[in-house]
Amino acid sequence: MGCGRVDKAVVGIVVAVLLLGLIVAVMTMINLTYVPKWLKEVEASHMREVQNQFANLKYAIDMLVLVRQHTAVSVPISLGASNVPIIGKGRTYDTLEIGEKECTIIIENSSGNKWTYKVGRVRFLSRNSYFINQEFVYECGAFILNQSVNSTILGKPIFTASYDGLSFTIINITTPGVHSLSGHGTYSLWVEFKNSQGVFTIDNVTYITVISDYPNAWETFFKNLFGRSDNPYTADMVSREGNKVKVDISNMPSPLSLRYVEILVDVSLIR
Repeated sequence: MGCGRVDKAVVGIVVAVLLLGLIVAVMTMINLTYVPKWLKEVEASHMREVQNQFANLKYAIDMLVLVRQHTAVSVPISLGASNVPIIGKGRTYDTLEIGEKECTIIIENSSGNKWTYKVGRVRFLSRNSYFINQEFVYECGAFILNQSVNSTILGKPIFTASYDGLSFTIINITTPGVHSLSGHGTYSLWVEFKNSQGVFTIDNVTYITVISDYPNAWETFFKNLFGRSDNPYTADMVSREGNKVKVDISNMPSPLSLRYVEILVDVSLIR
């Protein structure tokens, strides 16, 4: 009788150990194989959400530039991906910045005159663990996506080129409050029309220079614009040196219709 009890106890212990080993093996397989895929998809979904939010930010600012009314418009921006249910992993913490004088626009004409504008930007920086990190940037009317060393314009600035000349609306971002914050949660960007110099014409423009942290995006935009058949310009008028993109139309100086607009941006937490 005593030996039977001992045998049963030993069998029970062995079964428990085997079950525990099986559970550990399954959990290890899930953590190594499936969890990273789930977290990568969560982060990718969050990046798509923020991309749409920045598209809405550009639309809101473009509308304020058009109507020029001192009305504040709220645009939500989500910082950080949420935890995956059950496993409780995946939360990330992102950064939102409102920077002033981050991008420089220089316009020159054949008379030797120069107009210089230093404009601000709104920038989102992800802190992903699995999906490729993204920067979403609103700068001088352009909505830019930056990944590592490559950047592209997802929303074009208000810049046109035709046989009648050029037109450019320079949009400067200013802020009265927080310049940078990091964390997790949904924040509201309040954007408001602040000031405008109105439209004026600069005759015989020879050079337009953009100095930006995202020169690849600006270079691609200008080359695509000046390479079109509906204007007299060519893509080879655009060159890049470091973070400086230059449009050289000195061989065919053109009039430029210019408008400078200031947009006030502030941030608050949506609870």
